[in-house]
Amino acid sequence: MIYSENLLKKIVNKKNIQNFNDLGGLSMYEYKIFSGEKITPEKEAVLNKLKEIDKKYSIEEFVPNEITSLGLEKKEFITPSQDEIKKEAEQSLKPEKDNELKSIENSYEKKFSDIDNKLLDLNDDNNENINDLFNNYKNSLNNVTNSSIKQGISRSSIFDQAVDIIENNKNNNLEKLNYEFEKEKNKLEKEIEILQKQKDNALESFDISYALKLEDKINNINKEISKQIEEVNKYNADIEKQEQEHREMQEKANLEEQKRVEEHNKEITDLKEELGEGQFYNNMLKERYDVILDYLMSIPKEQALNLLEKDNSYQVLLSTYYPAIYAQMLNRNS
Repeated sequence: MIYSENLLKKIVNKKNIQNFNDLGGLSMYEYKIFSGEKITPEKEAVLNKLKEIDKKYSIEEFVPNEITSLGLEKKEFITPSQDEIKKEAEQSLKPEKDNELKSIENSYEKKFSDIDNKLLDLNDDNNENINDLFNNYKNSLNNVTNSSIKQGISRSSIFDQAVDIIENNKNNNLEKLNYEFEKEKNKLEKEIEILQKQKDNALESFDISYALKLEDKINNINKEISKQIEEVNKYNADIEKQEQEHREMQEKANLEEQKRVEEHNKEITDLKEELGEGQFYNNMLKERYDVILDYLMSIPKEQALNLLEKDNSYQVLLSTYYPAIYAQMLNRNS
């Protein structure tokens, strides 16, 4: 069957419209023009304009973007136990505690040492006094005995009385020495007892003071822990807020894009119903024609004709407008 030129154009146009509809509108034609050529800014602009035309006349499919996370990591704070807190507080106070205890020990150690030395001296003095006493006693007995022998009264009552007097003096003096010794010893032992009570009181006062310092240190550590917990919670809340805002922004963008796609598709559907499929498709071809014509007019005539003749992509793009643009280039002066 032989078709007239007008009928052939109608058949081709109908086929193009059928292909267009089968693809759900325009399926974003993968342009082959400029294939293998260096893409200049001018050529890039032409391709972009053609893609925009295709998009304008195509039914779009809405594919929501995946909701992603910012990838921000939350902080984790492990609250120490009260035993751990107490141990930390004790460790921080240990140097001070050791120094104060050592100071107390050193202070009372010297005082106890002084009293111990006095006791030793007292004992030595007492022993020396007793030795002197017995030496004097022996000397007195010897003197009385020798004198009595010389006088021939060694067996007399006078001698016996003299010995008794010496013996009594010795006993009395020994008793006095023992009394003074015990008196001074008791006095020093009393000082030791008092000093021990003072030391015990000092240690008790220290224990009370240390307990208060330890409690204060534990309270300060707990306050610092509470502050850190608050900071971590605030940080994590801020992270969650950022992630939430990021999610909401992406969801909003998806909704806006969905709305845009729906409005765009409705406009295309309405326009196609208003114009009819033939005119709708023809309008798209006309816009393609205008873009390509502008580009071809910007380059030399021979180059433009060469492109149209050797690159059949233009026939696919322009369909029924191809003869018109070819004739336009052919009739150019230059």
